[in-house]
Amino acid sequence: MTAPDRSRLTVAIPTFNGGEYLESALRGILEQSQVSFDLLICDDRSEDDTIAIARRIAGDRARIVVNENRLGLGANWNRCVELCETPLIALFHQDDVMLPGHLAAHLDRFSNDDNQTLGMVASASIVIDDRGESVPERISPPGRVGENDQTFPRGEFPRALVAANPVRCSATTIRKSVYDQIGGYNVNLKYVIDWEYWIRLGSTFEVAWLAAPTVAIRRHQASESSRLARGIADLEEIEALYQNIKQSAPGDWKKDLERARTNLALAYYRRIHELIKLGRFDLAELCVKRSLGRSVAAWRAFARDPRTAVEVAALYAAPGLLKRRAVDRSAARVQSR
Repeated sequence: MTAPDRSRLTVAIPTFNGGEYLESALRGILEQSQVSFDLLICDDRSEDDTIAIARRIAGDRARIVVNENRLGLGANWNRCVELCETPLIALFHQDDVMLPGHLAAHLDRFSNDDNQTLGMVASASIVIDDRGESVPERISPPGRVGENDQTFPRGEFPRALVAANPVRCSATTIRKSVYDQIGGYNVNLKYVIDWEYWIRLGSTFEVAWLAAPTVAIRRHQASESSRLARGIADLEEIEALYQNIKQSAPGDWKKDLERARTNLALAYYRRIHELIKLGRFDLAELCVKRSLGRSVAAWRAFARDPRTAVEVAALYAAPGLLKRRAVDRSAARVQSR
């Protein structure tokens, strides 16, 4: 019996304490048809049953590497790239689900790239919750660049990323030589680490977009994105990225930059209620200033949202009342555990 040809594609999962959802992620990958691939699991010294689950589900189909020391998010992503032995790599997150046909669609697109000018294939995605059920688009927008398949010439894809990042890491496949040319992920970033990379990549290479969703992105409270949303570190990373884009943006990107500014102001605005609920009043005040001080759209949202209007009024007029409510909520959460 001839061994399968796994010389073209690596599916790499950077894991850390991913036991809760890893089985679903692995099964979706292992059930991909018409494609052979090297499955790499690069574990950042998990403290749960991640490795045991990987061995039970994937068996000898996976190459499992445990880092000698804990590297952190971005460095573990880069470690996956270092360990990749194939021309293409699909970096896949431990809590997402690969839908049927994902890898075949990406490989097929790369097969048509005779001149090897294509750096990345990215496809649309849907969003699921911790139970695997679809999340409404009004709550969590899906990853979508356009309604039709298209190829962005070198230098044009970054414009599609000015106002928001519709590209999910698990829905991409990248040519390994891209990393050799433009470097790896910025280990100093957490929330915009992939967003910043797509901009760098799209500035140098062509990017193919596939409009059919082929990955389900899981949205849950234990994710890194949810953890960052309990403060404003994610929004400040977005703001820094926006400023970098603004400095080098061509003149015809003016409308895109205005939309980005409005989106950021609204993101600060939407964070106010959550921060007040958590008792982080200093950050809530900062969000008030950064939202209402930068966009008319934030003022309109404020006018349509009496709950937040009352909370902001109390934030300045009756902070003691808000603090007592935050303490009561915290005590209630402790008692319910």
